[in-house]
Amino acid sequence: MGNGGREARILFANTNTEMPVQAKEKGKEPITPKNKSRVQATLGLPMSQLEGERKYTHTPAPNTVTAKNRGLPTGGYLHDRLTNPTKELVAADGNPSDSSESSSSSDSDDDFNNMSPHKLAKYIKKLKKKNKERKEKEKLRKLQLSGFKTKLPTAYNGSNDFDTFEQFVYEVETWQEDTGFEDYEAVRHVKSFLKDKAASYYMLHVAPDVTQYTLTLVFQGLFDYCFPPDSQARIRRKFNNMTQSDRGFRDFYRELCKIQRRLADINDKSIAVRMWEGAHSYIRIEWAKNGYSAEHNSPEELEESAIRFETAEKNSPNGREPNK
Repeated sequence: MGNGGREARILFANTNTEMPVQAKEKGKEPITPKNKSRVQATLGLPMSQLEGERKYTHTPAPNTVTAKNRGLPTGGYLHDRLTNPTKELVAADGNPSDSSESSSSSDSDDDFNNMSPHKLAKYIKKLKKKNKERKEKEKLRKLQLSGFKTKLPTAYNGSNDFDTFEQFVYEVETWQEDTGFEDYEAVRHVKSFLKDKAASYYMLHVAPDVTQYTLTLVFQGLFDYCFPPDSQARIRRKFNNMTQSDRGFRDFYRELCKIQRRLADINDKSIAVRMWEGAHSYIRIEWAKNGYSAEHNSPEELEESAIRFETAEKNSPNGREPNK
């Protein structure tokens, strides 16, 4: 057992774990480590120095909402504005122009003699653009001092009407450009143009943390909050069931084109077919007599001929209103 005892002692000596050793002699207290809670030393440095200083940052939750699950139209001004945002997320104490100004200042330190012609031309173009923006801001400031007031957007109440919401988005962007507000400033002031359901959305979601929103995110949130999730399907059903009814053919055609701009998969062929199926019966008869068809004629050709047939019908001796 002498060799076994030595092997046991060597084993404990090679481990980093401190083990209490029982005294063999009678009447002696067991030997225990003095610092029981002491952490194992690593390379002679405390863990805090090895890990470094811990930094705690707040990262806003990513905006996972997409145009597909929002039910947004797949074309037109509203689609372009909400699915291709050009404005960056800006904190309340930030300025989106800071980064561009710092980069341009670094470019100005470059030696022009060492620039390639392409790089020099690009730099000159950048300077011209910056100078133009500065002149526009100065012009706006003079207009404001002279008493110029931009037209305020019409208040949006949260109705799920595409035309109304699209017009509201356009008016807010025009107001922002006229006032010269930065994006984060416009987010704070846009509440003045919201009421009813739209105002409820702002106070519930935006107001608690304004700094995490851009104007684009506000528009997207309003759409999600105020419009049903099957908006695209509703637009498509409206298109498939649309007829000329008691309106003129030109108004009928314009309404079809408006829906086409909102659903990217509706092409000119679909428009022509819908024009043919939804037109008054006497117009379809005249089309057939004159060799027109939805398969071989463009929407513009069908519209032009339909208006001629419509005018002729109104001026016919019978004087019948072309409503059937």
